[in-house]
Amino acid sequence: MSYQTLVFEIRDGIAFITINRPDKLNALNDHVVDELADAAERVATDDAIKGAILSGAGPKAFVAGADIADLAKQGPFDGKARALHGQAMLRRFETCGKPVIAAVNGYALGGGCEPPRKPFASASSTRSSRRGTSSRPRNRRCGVSSPWAPWRCASPWRRWTRGSR
Repeated sequence: MSYQTLVFEIRDGIAFITINRPDKLNALNDHVVDELADAAERVATDDAIKGAILSGAGPKAFVAGADIADLAKQGPFDGKARALHGQAMLRRFETCGKPVIAAVNGYALGGGCEPPRKPFASASSTRSSRRGTSSRPRNRRCGVSSPWAPWRCASPWRRWTRGSR
């Protein structure tokens, strides 16, 4: 399959999957998630592929979370469907039976935190570690829930549920 937002290469039995939206800091939209789901299925079913390395294009970000322009257009049911589709894609990478490495090469925000926290191996270069590799799950500020977000969120909801200090 030909991808528009991914670069998919197989070299020496390893699938190199690069999210290729550097102008948007590799933000995830429905099209990117669909292509990642297809790539995950390809990694799982192709016997020539022994493992995969997932990275982001450009020097600034691995994945900057969800594409805010798309979030502004969605309703609450769309958000739930989008979250479930993204979780299913990540689950396919997790259960493919092959090693998958998240090569975090810059910021990993929102949904970009999921691969490094899931049973993926994570790697970041010392250069990117010193120069701003960061993992910050801040989805709830946009109205999207993540299991990692509540302890980081500074929203009014958090103040209400934990009491004001």
